[in-house]
Amino acid sequence: SAFAGLHSERFRAVSVGAGISDWYTYHISNDIPYFTTDYLSSSPFHTREYYTPTAPMSNIANAKTPMLIQHGSEDRRVPLSNAMELYRGLQAMNVPVELYVYPGMGHPITKPRENHAVMCQNWAWFARYLLE
Repeated sequence: SAFAGLHSERFRAVSVGAGISDWYTYHISNDIPYFTTDYLSSSPFHTREYYTPTAPMSNIANAKTPMLIQHGSEDRRVPLSNAMELYRGLQAMNVPVELYVYPGMGHPITKPRENHAVMCQNWAWFARYLLE
């Protein structure tokens, strides 16, 4: 969803849940480093040109779409550094952005209270930008 929000003016708001902000950073910091090599048929160390066009951070200068970012503090699949990088990049571009970090949560937000918070935050975010 971050990619879509950075490549189109079609969206009035975007919600990013545990999203990858940069393939290179993701490749060296997650718990399944083989995933990127299998998914894109090459390592970012050898063929950065495959990774760069689809990395949200590579296109952050074009950012205009307001983004809600939600991430678990203990996510090892897509480490929290991805959310922080996207958040700071959007702030630098003066794009409306909110970041919610769920303490103790991993890649999926699995506890009922936190799931409820995710739904409520998404509802409020989209209501703000779509119902105004």
